[in-house]
Amino acid sequence: MADQLEEIKRKIDIVEFISSFVPLKKTGRNFKALCPFHSETIPSFIVSPERQIWHCFGACNEGGDIFKFLMKIENLEFGEALRELAKRAGVKLTRFKPSESEKQKQLLYEINHLAAEFYHYLLLNHSVGRQALRYILGRGISKPSLQLFKLGFAPNTWESLQKFLVGKKGYNPQDLEKAGLVIKSEKKAGFYDRFRSRLIFPLKDHRGNICGFAGRVLDPEAKEAKYINTPETLIYHKSDLLYGLFETHQEIKRVDGVVLVEGELDAISSFQTGVKNVVAIKGSALTPNQVQLLSRFTKDISLALDRDIAGD
Repeated sequence: MADQLEEIKRKIDIVEFISSFVPLKKTGRNFKALCPFHSETIPSFIVSPERQIWHCFGACNEGGDIFKFLMKIENLEFGEALRELAKRAGVKLTRFKPSESEKQKQLLYEINHLAAEFYHYLLLNHSVGRQALRYILGRGISKPSLQLFKLGFAPNTWESLQKFLVGKKGYNPQDLEKAGLVIKSEKKAGFYDRFRSRLIFPLKDHRGNICGFAGRVLDPEAKEAKYINTPETLIYHKSDLLYGLFETHQEIKRVDGVVLVEGELDAISSFQTGVKNVVAIKGSALTPNQVQLLSRFTKDISLALDRDIAGD
């Protein structure tokens, strides 16, 4: 395992890697920046290309190699950082044993990925999704956008998703509950699907992992909530996620600016019309974690929120 760690370090230049998160400035044999892990006005964050390490000589006094940096800035466990960096370096891991927590996260990502494929297929290719497809096309969202953002449809049944994930794919219903996809019934044994008769928006992190879902009703006169979302889970944290960032982060970096809107449809509509450096928050809650995440791609944030009290 140690050999593979060293191979990954050899293949990834630490200066190039860290500079994709933090703007570095050459100073002598090293590189310097404002520390991304605490607030400061005088740069104390040093990266050494010779030793392939970084260290903050300021308040936080943190330091380490590329693995430690990725773990800290992305809030990852070691195994998650290892897989990301191995993929980047083109190194095939052979002797790594993930922790139980890492195994559970990967399981939930797998389940969410298959759920997104199921919902997406129903919207675009099945008769049960025709009404939803007509609705979303009528809202001006194009088929290429539906495919890019992988929108889907959850039918008005209690167990459709379970029949696919449990009956056909062999997953455990308790794991679907951990992913937030089903709810335990209080009236009888078993579970029922959380999302029913709703347009489905997969919620991805900036690395492309599907962490959860948002479901929107089709009927504007419906009495139930307009949107329901995946509850907090091991992999979904509403305060950390920005809708569309995975699809738009390269454009955000290219133009050095981002437009922040409310809701998934606003983001997709803006993207379609050429404003491709756009992300959406859930409702009008903008958190420090979201701002910190955006600041890794740009410091120029334009707010385009609804003109109502919440938007103000």
